[in-house]
Amino acid sequence: VSINSNNQSNRIYVTSQNGKTRVYTINFTRQASDKITVREAMNNSGFKYNDNYIFGIDVGTNVSVLIGNIRSYNNSVSVSVKSSSGASKTNDIFKTGDTVSITGSDGTKEYKVLIYGDVNGDGKISAADYLQIKDSIMGKYNLNGVYLKAADTSRDGKITAADYLQVKDSIMGKYVIKQ
Repeated sequence: VSINSNNQSNRIYVTSQNGKTRVYTINFTRQASDKITVREAMNNSGFKYNDNYIFGIDVGTNVSVLIGNIRSYNNSVSVSVKSSSGASKTNDIFKTGDTVSITGSDGTKEYKVLIYGDVNGDGKISAADYLQIKDSIMGKYNLNGVYLKAADTSRDGKITAADYLQVKDSIMGKYVIKQ
C-alpha cells in the first residue's frame, strides 16, 4: 500500500476459504517530523559538501541514494536533483554539473555535483575526460566552474599533468580517484 498523505485510510478485502468476504479498514497516520535545516539534512546525507558543491560521490551513484538518505532521516525536507540542462532527475546517476536543491526549515540551498575526473559531465571517467584535461593543459580548451574543479583530481588548485595522469591511470584501472 502506498502512503500518499499524513492521514490515509485503505480498505482491504479478505476472502476466507469458505468464500466469505470481510472488509477491513486500516488507518495510517504519519507522525509529523521535526523541521530541520539544510545543514542538518546535508550532515545526514552520506555525502561531503561545502558552500557550493556536493562531492564524495562514487561514479555510478544513483540520485535516489541522496534523496532516500535525506528523506529517511527527516521527511520534512524537500530534495530535488536536476541535470545540467535543467531536467528533473529521480532515477539516474549523478553527473558533474547536476544541481541538488534542498529545502529545510531555514530556506533553500543549491549545490553543484562534483565528481572528480568526470570533466565532461557524463557521470563517467573516460577518455573524453582525459582528452579535455589534455586540451586544457595545452591551451586548446577552456574549462570553467564545476568542470574545472572536476579536472583538478589532485586538488592542488591547478590543472597539471598530475591530473591528466590520474585520469589516464583511472581509466586503465591502475588508480582510483578519491572522491
